[in-house]
Amino acid sequence: MNTPAPVAQSNFVTVLAWVMLAFGVFSVLMVVLQGVLMNMILPVLEAAMPLAFFRVAMLLSLAFSAFMTYGAYALLKRRPWARILYIVMFIVSAVLHGVVAAAFGLGFTLVDLPPVGSEFLPPEVQSVFRPMAITMAVLMLAMAVGYVWLARRLLSPAIAAEFRVPSQPAV
Repeated sequence: MNTPAPVAQSNFVTVLAWVMLAFGVFSVLMVVLQGVLMNMILPVLEAAMPLAFFRVAMLLSLAFSAFMTYGAYALLKRRPWARILYIVMFIVSAVLHGVVAAAFGLGFTLVDLPPVGSEFLPPEVQSVFRPMAITMAVLMLAMAVGYVWLARRLLSPAIAAEFRVPSQPAV
């Protein structure tokens, strides 16, 4: 019988999958904790405002976190759809981080802040507001570059070969 040799599994995908799995489990636990805390303070808050939005948002967040955790497990098992899922998520994250970087870098540095002494911001905060915004922009750009790098690695031919479904041998 002629069976193809198995493709070696890279450490990159294994480590990435385990890190994403850990983040996913942590995310699920945090959403569950938020739900518990929300239900503890819900009777107090519900009198002031309707909280259906928060419940729906938490359920959607829980579903997304659980799906991404399952996707990380599937990435560990070298499922082709999981590789595509994470490529898409990394590209979307890179674009969003780029938009946030532009908002911090351009938006806050071009806007004139109210004069010192106004009640908008204390003078201590106003003096560091622009440098903080620029620092955040640089950090967001660095994260966007990191996401692009991760997506490119997952798109590389060597990594893509790990996710090919072996063809069934002829009977």
